[in-house]
Parts: sequence; C-alpha cells; structure tokens
Amino acid sequence: MAFPSGSRGSPRIPRSHGQGSGSSAVRVVTSATGLSSSHGTNRHRASPQAGRSAAPAYDPQRTMLSPSRRYQQDLDDTARHALTAHHFQSDFDAKDFIERVSGGLVLQSKRTSAGNQFDAPLFTRHFDIVAQELGKMQREIDQQMRDVEHVVQNSEAEYRATFQDIKVAFTKITHNFGALEGQVNGIGTAPIHIGEQLESIEREKMRAADVNDLIDFFTEFGRSGRSSRLEEMLVDGGPDGQCKAAIVTRRLNSIIQDSGDLGTSDRAKANIEQFCERLERDLLDSFDRSYRQRDTATMASCARALIEFNGGASCVQTYVNQHDFFMKMAEDQLNVAQDSYQSLAGINDLYTIPSSLENSLTPFFIEIRKMLRQEWDVISAVFPNALAVMQVLTQRVFAQSIQNYLENLLQLAEKDSQLAYLRILAMFHLCAGQLVSQLKHFDQDVIMPFLTSDDAGNGSSATSNSGNRMPTMALSTTMLLGTQSAASFSVTLGRCMDDLFVPYIENERYVDVETRFLMAVFQTTVAKFLGYATQRRVQKPKNVFSRTINQITGSAAGDGPEGGAAGNPPNDSGLAPSPLSKSGPGYSLPTLAASLSQFTSRSGGGQSPTPASPIAPGHTSNGGAGSLHSANSLSNRKPMQTVLSDEEVEQDETLPTVTRCLQLLKVHAEAMTRCVELSLSTDVPKHAVLLFGTLTEFLGGRYLDPALEIALDDLNDAPKGSEPDFRTFYTLRGVNQTVHLVQCHFQSVVVPLVASSPSHYREIMGHKNEFTLTLEHRLNQLVLRQIAVTATFFQTVLSRQRKQDYRPRDEDFQALSLATEPCGTIVDFLDRLHKTVIHCFDSKNQEQVLVEVGAALYQLLLEHYRSFVVSPLGGLVVSEDIAKYQEAIKKFHLPSLDERFAVLRNLGTIFLVRSDVLQSLLDEDTDLGRMDSKFLAPYLQMREDYRSARLGDLMGRVM
Repeated sequence: MAFPSGSRGSPRIPRSHGQGSGSSAVRVVTSATGLSSSHGTNRHRASPQAGRSAAPAYDPQRTMLSPSRRYQQDLDDTARHALTAHHFQSDFDAKDFIERVSGGLVLQSKRTSAGNQFDAPLFTRHFDIVAQELGKMQREIDQQMRDVEHVVQNSEAEYRATFQDIKVAFTKITHNFGALEGQVNGIGTAPIHIGEQLESIEREKMRAADVNDLIDFFTEFGRSGRSSRLEEMLVDGGPDGQCKAAIVTRRLNSIIQDSGDLGTSDRAKANIEQFCERLERDLLDSFDRSYRQRDTATMASCARALIEFNGGASCVQTYVNQHDFFMKMAEDQLNVAQDSYQSLAGINDLYTIPSSLENSLTPFFIEIRKMLRQEWDVISAVFPNALAVMQVLTQRVFAQSIQNYLENLLQLAEKDSQLAYLRILAMFHLCAGQLVSQLKHFDQDVIMPFLTSDDAGNGSSATSNSGNRMPTMALSTTMLLGTQSAASFSVTLGRCMDDLFVPYIENERYVDVETRFLMAVFQTTVAKFLGYATQRRVQKPKNVFSRTINQITGSAAGDGPEGGAAGNPPNDSGLAPSPLSKSGPGYSLPTLAASLSQFTSRSGGGQSPTPASPIAPGHTSNGGAGSLHSANSLSNRKPMQTVLSDEEVEQDETLPTVTRCLQLLKVHAEAMTRCVELSLSTDVPKHAVLLFGTLTEFLGGRYLDPALEIALDDLNDAPKGSEPDFRTFYTLRGVNQTVHLVQCHFQSVVVPLVASSPSHYREIMGHKNEFTLTLEHRLNQLVLRQIAVTATFFQTVLSRQRKQDYRPRDEDFQALSLATEPCGTIVDFLDRLHKTVIHCFDSKNQEQVLVEVGAALYQLLLEHYRSFVVSPLGGLVVSEDIAKYQEAIKKFHLPSLDERFAVLRNLGTIFLVRSDVLQSLLDEDTDLGRMDSKFLAPYLQMREDYRSARLGDLMGRVM
C-alpha cells in the first residue's frame, strides 16, 4: 500500500512553540504535507471501520491561520498567504518566510515610529500570533497523519487475513486434486492389465491357430502328397499370399528337420522337401524374369517371400551376379586398365608429377559411384532389407571390379618402373578414398533418412494390420533384418577400403618399397659421383704413398725458412665457426604439394634438371661398377685455378651442386606425400622418420661427406707449395647450400608430419642435428686446411724471390719491371681467390676466409722483408711490390686488412728514403715515427747502407 511521501521515518513536529524550533518544525510539516494537498477541499475523518477507504484529504485552504478578531488588523495579506500549507509545499526558505510574515509590520513601524526607533512589543505580539497559527497547523497535520496510519494498519490487517484464507483454500484444493489423481490412476491401471491379458490371450490364440494350420498342412502333405490350400495361397494370394506360403513352408521344413526319426512320415517329409525346392525355384525364376524386365513390383514380392523363406541370400546373389556392371567389367577389364595406363603421360618422369594421373583414374570411380547411386533406387524399392543388399553389392564392387582394376594397373606399372608403381598405388588410394567418402555422404544424406522413414512407416503398418497375423509376422521379421544392417554401411565401406590395400601396405610393405626406391633414385641421380668416389677409395693407399713422396720433394725444393703463419694452420680464433653459421631465412609451413612446387621454382632460373631414368622394380644402383667407366674420365681431372660459371659447375659431376640436391629433395618430398596418403594416420610420424633418415643417411654418408673427404684428400695429396685447387671452394659452396636446402625441406615438409608425436619429433630432430653437425665439422676442417695450403703456397712463391731482385745493378734496373715475379704471382692469385670466395660464400664467411688469407700473407711478408738486403734501387722495387700487395688487398674491402698493409707500406718507406732523411722521418709524428723502434730495427738492418751510413747509431739514439 502506498504511503504519503515523507510520512514514514519523518520526525514528529515538536510541541513547543519556541522561536528556536519553529524553523525545523516548518520544514517537517512541509515534507509531511507535500502529498496531501491533491485530495480536494473537503476534510474527512477516517473512522476505524473505514476498511479500504482512502486517507482523509488535506485541504491547504483549511489550514490557513484564522487570527483572532483582536489581532486581525495586525496581519496583512502577505503574512496570511505565507501561513498557508500551500506555501510550505514548494522549496522552503526560512529567511524568505520571515520577510513575508514581517514585511508589512516593518513598513508600518518605519512610518509610525519617531526617529526610526525599533518597536519591540509590536514585533513580539506579531510573531506570537504567527507562532500560534503555526502550532495550530502542526496539530491539524499530526491528526491527519494519525488517521492515515490507522487506515493503513487496518488495510494491512485485512490483507493478511485475506492472504491467509486464500492460502488455506489453495492447500485444500491441492490436496483434493492429488487425491483425485490417485483415484484416476488407480482406475486406469485395471484397463492396462486387462489389455495386457487380452494381448497375451490373442498371442496364444494366434499361436494355436498357427499350430493348427501347420498340422493341417502337414497332414495334407502326408495324405495326398500336396497341399491345395497352400498352392492356392501361393498362386492366387498375390504378394501377401506368397509371403504367407513362404512362412508356412519354412515352418514345415523346420518341423521335418527338427523331428528327425521321431515318427515323422517319410512321405510327408519327402513331399515337403520337394515343395520347398519347387517354391524356391519358382520364386527365383520369377525374380529373374522380373529383373530382366525391370518389373520392380514383382521383384519386391519375390524378394520378400524368399527373405521370409530362407533369408533371401539366393535372390540377392541372383541380383548381384547378373548385374550388367560386373558382366561388362569382366569382359573389358584388362582393356580398361591398359587404356588408363597408356593415357598416363609422364608417369616415369622422375622430377615432374604428371597432371593426367588423377584424370586417368577418375572416370572409373565416377562410373562406380554413379552405378551405386542408381542401384540404390532399385534396391530400396525391391528388397525389404535394402541396406544389407547394398552392402553385398558394394563389397562385390570393391572385391572384384576395383581390386582387379588395381591389380592390372600395378602389373603394368611394375613392368615399367618402381616410380610408376608407387605413383599409381598412391593415386589409386586417393581416388578410392574419395569414392568411399562420397558414398559415406550418400549414406548419411539418402540411405539413412530412407531407413528412418521406412522404419516409422512399417511400424505403423504393422499396427494397422494387427488383425492379419501372417503379414504382421512376416513384416516384423523383414524389418528385423533391415534394422540389424542399418548402422554398418559406413563400417563396411571402411573395411572394403582397408581390404583393398592390405596386400600392398600391410606390415610395412609400402615403406620398404619406398625406402628402396628412394635409395635407388638417389644413387642414380649422383651415379657418376659415386663411381668416382669408389675409384678414389680404391686408389687411396697409392695416393698416401704419392703424398709422402710429394711432401719430401716439396721440402727439398723449398730453400727459405718456413714462417709460423705458413708452416702451421692459421689460428681459427677469427674464423667463423662454420660456413653454416649463417642462419637461413624463416620458412613457413606450406602444404606438401606447395612444397614440391617451391623446390621446383628454386631449381635455378627455370632451367629443367637433367632427367634421370626411372628405377625399374628390383633394380638397385650402387653407383659402383655401373659408373666406373664415367669415373675413369673424372679421376684425371686437373686442378682448378679459375672462377667457374654455374653451368660449368653443374657439368662437373665430381662437385655437389644445388641442382642435384633439388632433384633429390623433390623426389623425397613426393615420397613424403605418398607416405601421408598410404600410411595410417598413427603411422605417419614413424614412416616420416624412416624416410627422412634415408635422405640424411644418403646425403651425409654417401654424397656430401665423401665429397668433402675427396676435397680434403686433394689438398693433402697436392705437391707441397703448389697453387691450391679452387675446386675446394665449389665443394664447400655446394655442401653448404645443400645443407640449407635440407633444413628448408625439413621445416616445410617433414616437421608438419611428426609434430603430433613428441617421441618421433625428438628422434627426427636427432637425425637432422647429427647430419648438420657432422657436415659442419667437416666443412670447418676443409676451410682451415684450404687456408693453410694457401699460406704454404704464399711461402713457396716468396721463397722463389732472388736476392738480386732487391739489389739490382744499374744496367739491370733499366730492363727490370718494378714488380717482381713472386709479387705478380701472388697478386694474380689473390685476384682469382677473391672472385672465387665472393662467388662461393655468403658475406659473413667471405670476410672470415679473406681475413685469414690476408693475415697469413701479411705475416709472411713481414718475415720476408727481414731476409733480403735492399739497395737504394731495390727500395723502389720493394715499394712497388708492397703497393701491388696493398692494391690487391684493398679489393677485399676489409678495414682490418687495409690497416695491416698500410703498416707494411710504411715499412717499405724505410728502404726508399735516403739515410740523411731517415732521421727526420723517424722523429716526425708520422705513422712510421710512431712505430716501435725494436720493430723497425730488423728492417733497417736490411738496408745496404746500414753500416756505411752508421744507421745503427741512429737506431741507438731513437731507442
């Protein structure tokens, strides 16, 4: 119930009329009376018996103060208006209220008082009247609030009483309804029990009638040898009569089979057996005629009768065996397979997947899918157990037509090559899987909805025909057969798919074939190199003896002392950890097909790789005896001291190249796609590990590592001090690029296949890391050995420096070119070396190799110029040699080497300037002057005028 705003919880107006409490009392009264002014002008007293009557209205005009006649002249209109309830309903301001009440009195006091004296009694009397009127208003409002509260309390009491009455009545109604429901349920149970008993009695009655009929039929067969009633039912009863006759005949046959020798009449038994044979033969003949005539109605009635008689296996076999599809396939199967195989253009192209492969196989599977969909319309209209018949037909298609087609294709491919065999097997598996997937969708979209609706329709039909006992029993048996097979069609398709490829992929058969094929292809692709490597291994003991003789000969030929930089391998502290230290770019994870095209696009400027012959089944190329003839021509290769073009490098079969690596990786990537297609999803990681292990084993153990070993042997077998063979750099380049491509192949093709199996992922990462680290170690060894051989070559060339080169006679100097022969040889070598290193290494490894070579040359030159006496004319020769060296090193664009050879250029100045100028040159703040005198002393001693010019005293003063 709504209460007036401000009445609940508001403090009572104090009874006192003191001046201090008047302001707060007025505020409360204003709040309490704010909602009561809208009830009209008549006041009503609310009696306790008012019930639900509204609260008495409060009239603001009635609350106006009524001053006594004696003081009526003291209140003006403004004061009287301020003392109404309406004034207190709006925003109340105490100061404004005082001004309104006493405004007129103040004006009157100013007019009547002399000298503006304050008339206190006048104001006291005036405010006493106002306080009386306010007190009167408060009492009236309090009375109204008490009346309203009384009415509210009465209303609440009445509401609670009414609610309690309703609650009691509702509880009573609920109790009565529960009792009524119990009575209804008790009454309904009796008819149910009666109905169940009637059904039981009806079943017993039907069973007794059936037994009685069977006895009559059996008696007829025993007495007259035939049953006219049964034959009449079979001939004139239509489809339902045939079904009834089939059921009776089956039961009679069961009786004679189960009774044995328990007194059964031999004549009745023989007659019943003959009738069973004749019934089945007649129904099959009728089914066959209607099948040829496409009479689905007659086929359906015969199929239903045969299903009730013996399960229907005979009519299903007749339907399947005489199907036109199987007859046609039996006649043209071999021709179809040959035509399909002949249309596979490029099936033996090792590095290109033929686009016509799937197109050649697709028409066969399209025809099968079309036939099965069409036959479902016939089967669903003819056979009550339609799905069971569909399963038999599908199994026959897979076991006979598809399997024979696959076997014929594989036989043709196996005679051709292993590649054709594997490609056809994988593509056939893909097409068969697509067929199975499409048939499963057909099952969900067509077959299952048909079976669901057929179950519902047959259920209602059985209910409506309950009065006819024979059709009902036959229908229930038929539906039982259809329901049992309804949920297994997808399983049947999967089993057919698995059985089709069991002879080819079970027990790791496919993986074994794939592994052998990969190894054979790898060996064929690099057969010439393998033959060359085999021949090198045979000749290795002889090469060891030759290398020893060459080392002895080289030692005898060298007449200069070996410096520390040339005699020992350079310090590898400044060398890059590996030519593989450059991390390859990040690669995404494309699909396997995209990876194949990716590798194809990288094979180099659209240049097609050299085609390799496909591997015939059972043939394994070992790269040995079959390649020795070509290896003989490769074994006599000459050292390479020039920069080769990419075409020349590709033609050199003894060098690992990117093109051959891409060929191997393309073949391996295609093998991985076949692995995904032909392996179970749970076996894909395991098979991927095996196939990748085959790749790394061949590349590491039989191709790249032998190539590095051959390059290292060539460096070791070369005569000591001879010019290094640049073929080493191309070997390093090929191996380095191959390892990077293998890493790309690993990330894009292999990792997605093993990511789902942590154990196999760890295993394959171990294979990859071992492959990479092993080659990385061998690459570092080869680089260091190449630098060491280069330093030895520098030392050997410098040892050919003649003493007369730096002490020429005047007549010899006129005809002598400024640069000496060793200098020209080294400068020419540095130019060719720089071009080769730029071509074969990335920027980081270029810098490391060139720094090591330059540092070795720098150390050798420092030692070299300490060993020759230099005349004044020879100083010009020395200066020119150093300038040539510096010019060659500047082409490297390496600041660290430029600084070192600038120091060497300053050292050359010592041999060039006159002795009287040398003192000032050493004293000046120049690069030469800032050098340590102990460092300069050995070079000053090589000046021809060292003793005559008393340069020793000069060095003493400088030191």
